[in-house]
Amino acid sequence: MNINELSKTLIDRYWSEFRAGKTWNYYSWKPKYLQRDTWASQEKWLSVSKECIEANTNVVQALEVLLDLEYENYIEKAQEIVRDWYNSGAYDSYYYFDIIAKFPQDHPIRKDILSIDKFEDIYSENSEVSMARKALIFGKDESFIESSSEYVNQLLAQPFLNIEIIESRIIPILLDFGDLSKEYLSIERLDQLKYICLEYFEKDKDIIDRFLNGKPLEENTRNIWVGDDLAYWAWTLGWDDVLSILDSEDIYWSAIFSDFWDDYDNNNLLIWSLQKDDPLIQNRAIWVMNTHELYKLDGAIAWSRLAVGWGSILGS
Repeated sequence: MNINELSKTLIDRYWSEFRAGKTWNYYSWKPKYLQRDTWASQEKWLSVSKECIEANTNVVQALEVLLDLEYENYIEKAQEIVRDWYNSGAYDSYYYFDIIAKFPQDHPIRKDILSIDKFEDIYSENSEVSMARKALIFGKDESFIESSSEYVNQLLAQPFLNIEIIESRIIPILLDFGDLSKEYLSIERLDQLKYICLEYFEKDKDIIDRFLNGKPLEENTRNIWVGDDLAYWAWTLGWDDVLSILDSEDIYWSAIFSDFWDDYDNNNLLIWSLQKDDPLIQNRAIWVMNTHELYKLDGAIAWSRLAVGWGSILGS
């Protein structure tokens, strides 16, 4: 089987598993899926999700898609499904977060399940809390978005910004915001964060050089794991100048897929597959398709983008 056939086979398998509810819903999971992507169109998402509703399979994930694409046609169905679940005992509420976030804010189940005061710390990285935060932002909860942006602004205004705060608090929230970050945070604050990240990337470059040349590394030489995810942060927050800097750094490309930066979530692969068609990216996509069972689709997605040319989808 050649690489194009392998990529298509893996993508076809995804749709079969989605229909059966045996995989993740990538519809709102950037950078795995963008609005104008090569491996899945909105029409495909719509048709497959409707098939799920008709066959009564993977209904919850199908409704996550349908509420975004055809809200008026499916909001009553969504409320019915959630009401039945809620009345049965309301366990595993996180599975319904993305649906509930689309309900009117005065809906009683939404107020009970996704009210901010239900969470002790809505900005923590507890997995369930993180999912609730993402759902509220995905559901365009204006009051929550405004309070979250004010929270980030207050953190960035600290005279001596703690690196741990950047990594554990500021960055996760802004990644959830994505394009919204430019609407709710000032350019000055976002530039402040950008420059801090670039400063730490410069420190990383020396460490990378030592690592690649077999020189000993001092303990705790890295204070923040910027280099590992900087391309993902830059792409998500619209820092095109940072992507250009990374693109021009030979030492970055020497380390990007090495043991130094294990791209375990394939974010670097997926981001760069949108930016450039390069043998290093091609080989990584092939390796992922043939190596990691859990992440084979990521390799197929990247390959499909490279196969048609990144320029047709850049900026989606």
